[in-house]
Amino acid sequence: MYKRQYQSVKNAYDALTSAQQSEVTNRDKLAIGLEKLAAILAEIETAEKEAVALAEFEAALNGVADATALSKAECKAIIDLYAKLSSAKQAEYAENATYKAVLEKYTEYASLSVVAIFTSDNPALATDAGFTVSGKYNSKASFEYNGTTYKGPLKLESATTVSFTNAIANKITIKIGAAGGQIKLDGTAYKDEDNDGLIVIDSLAAGDHQITKASGDPNLCYIELEPAA
Repeated sequence: MYKRQYQSVKNAYDALTSAQQSEVTNRDKLAIGLEKLAAILAEIETAEKEAVALAEFEAALNGVADATALSKAECKAIIDLYAKLSSAKQAEYAENATYKAVLEKYTEYASLSVVAIFTSDNPALATDAGFTVSGKYNSKASFEYNGTTYKGPLKLESATTVSFTNAIANKITIKIGAAGGQIKLDGTAYKDEDNDGLIVIDSLAAGDHQITKASGDPNLCYIELEPAA
């Protein structure tokens, strides 16, 4: 209510011409008053957002019966809600036993996850992750991963192969350079059905695998492997 009233007064004042504004009684006091009211309303809005964030976080935390049974996505959702809390509330919940258990489970998932980045800038970002790469890089293209820009993704040409072995069943996310593109995984073609440049397979059995070209000439940017749900 107060925000609407403030906005109504401010809009009415702003709608005046400079000459009309100069004729407003106690113009300077009005301007100062509007600034102070705006600051108060901003504080109220921040407090309301913090209250909502706290309620969402506490609801999620209270819903955890056994943190060891949570999926990686469920752990991440709770951690993301924690990040929205005020610094005071973060300090309060940092030592909460349930939240610490969620963090521990997420850390466990992270230790089992693998990311291979295919870039001409540093091919070791793929090979050090356990991937064997045979192919050429596209020096004219670039891509972004976690806020970092990489140049020269791998070209998926007829002769290109990417091989790897996973010890457990994994969810695999493959980033290709072109929306709607395709790749072959172990001889089966998979398409980016959502046109977002991502191919996601929820459960890839443990074993030896190979990625090759399907159709077109998409670039292979990165691959994420994480424990299957």
